[in-house]
Amino acid sequence: MKKAFTLIELVVSIAVTSIVLLTVFSITTYTSSILLNHQIQEATFDELYLIDKYIENYIDQATSVEVIDESLVIDGTINISFDQANLKLIRNSIFILETKYIQNIEFSKDESLITVLLWISESDYMTLHYYKV
Repeated sequence: MKKAFTLIELVVSIAVTSIVLLTVFSITTYTSSILLNHQIQEATFDELYLIDKYIENYIDQATSVEVIDESLVIDGTINISFDQANLKLIRNSIFILETKYIQNIEFSKDESLITVLLWISESDYMTLHYYKV
C-alpha cells in the first residue's frame, strides 16, 4: 500500500507555513521601519551638527555679528543665509551645505544673544543659542 499525505494534512501544513512566514514578514517589516526612522533621525542630527559647528566657528572668531534681512552678517563681510527653495546653506552667495531634512533656518539677535532656529518640519525645530559680547 502506498503512503501519501491526505488533503487535510496538506492544508494544515500550508496553513502553519503561511502563519510562520507571515510572522517573519511582519517582524521584518517592523524592524525595517524602525531602522529607516533611525537613519532619518541620524541624518537630521548630522545636518544640525554641521550647521551648528559651522555657525559657531564663525561667531567665535567674529568681532561683530548682526542679523540683516534673514541673514547672519559677521564682521560686515561674511553673510550666512539659507536658501529655502533649494535647501542650501550659503555663505557670501557660495553654496556651503545642501540639506535634506532641514527645511529652513531663521536668525535673530537680541543684544549679545544670537538665536538660530533650524526648522525640520512645520512644527519641529531646534534652537541654537550663541553668546557674543
